[in-house]
Amino acid sequence: MDREQLLTTIKHQLGDINIALEIGVWRGSYSRSIIKNLQPTTFYGVDPYDIYEGYTDKPNLLEFQNNRSLEELYNRVMKTFKTFNTELSHTNSKIIREMGTNYAPTFADNTIDFVYLDSDHKYESVKSEINAWYPKVKVGGILAGHDYIARSHIEEFGVIPAVTEFIERENLTLHTTDEAYSSWWVTKT
Repeated sequence: MDREQLLTTIKHQLGDINIALEIGVWRGSYSRSIIKNLQPTTFYGVDPYDIYEGYTDKPNLLEFQNNRSLEELYNRVMKTFKTFNTELSHTNSKIIREMGTNYAPTFADNTIDFVYLDSDHKYESVKSEINAWYPKVKVGGILAGHDYIARSHIEEFGVIPAVTEFIERENLTLHTTDEAYSSWWVTKT
């Protein structure tokens, strides 16, 4: 199963979805997949589009060379989200320019059906995002994330240790996709 097929599994498990989020939107391609497959009432794509202090988890792409290039990317993604609202009109799609952990408090606990984490992959960042978003997920809802791998374009990812610590603390069952850049997911109990 890859992360596209994962969405089919999630839709089957959750049925009607009110709120779905992706933390770390980049170009918006997986946002489109989430909206198309899950058909949530409201979708939030959350990404700061900013090179902030301590950020090392950037691909070697022109888009991440400086904040001006990220501003241009943000403007393109804004247009993409406007297209989502026209073509995928069953969902009200919103792009939120904010750090995921800063945006989480805008939601009450136990109100979100699905959250997909795919932003900064350092251990402390992943741990902070899990701790910020897991309480917001409804019982029976799903918290998931991308890049459940040990290494990539930065020296070392912290996804595996942060997720492992979390599932052991919460006594959850971990599921992963079987692809090069695996996704992980848990169902909130």
